[in-house]
Amino acid sequence: MGSRVGTKRNDKRWRAGDGEIWASEFEYRVFQGLQRALGPERVYRCEPGEGDSFRYHTPTKEGLCVECGSGDTVQRRIYTPDLYVVSAEGTRAKCYIETKGHFPADKRSLLSHFSKTGEGIDLVVILQRDSRATKKRSLSEWIKSYCGYTSFVYNPCKKPTKKDPDPTKVPDDLVAYLLQ
Repeated sequence: MGSRVGTKRNDKRWRAGDGEIWASEFEYRVFQGLQRALGPERVYRCEPGEGDSFRYHTPTKEGLCVECGSGDTVQRRIYTPDLYVVSAEGTRAKCYIETKGHFPADKRSLLSHFSKTGEGIDLVVILQRDSRATKKRSLSEWIKSYCGYTSFVYNPCKKPTKKDPDPTKVPDDLVAYLLQ
């Protein structure tokens, strides 16, 4: 089936049954679910440096430009989403997907900076659970307000219940969004 690769508590890397290493079990299961729902020829993993990486920048604290003396400096960064979905015609990425099982404030900050200074891509954030981001906003509300991206909650790792007998089924609204 699969197993964890890392030995440290915060190392969530996951080795799939075929030996491929993923960032987390959640990312792997979302990939499997989307391939079942949309077809294996429509969902792919993003590879850093293969046209799936995008540039953006974040402000630096106490930076100084040696040329002009300005304190307005930035750090260049590169963002690579987790997955991408191709259109029915088979062209390159229709939309990109970021999976988030745990979404701490520092990672939210990077996503916010990317949405403001990076390339304008169609990004969908799939959350494992819609917990609180701030006192007044849930994660999905925060993503919509501060980043302008669409988010969905999908947890293929949870156990079946009477209310949800097939938790691995991709939500219909997510499939409809990806197929539009």
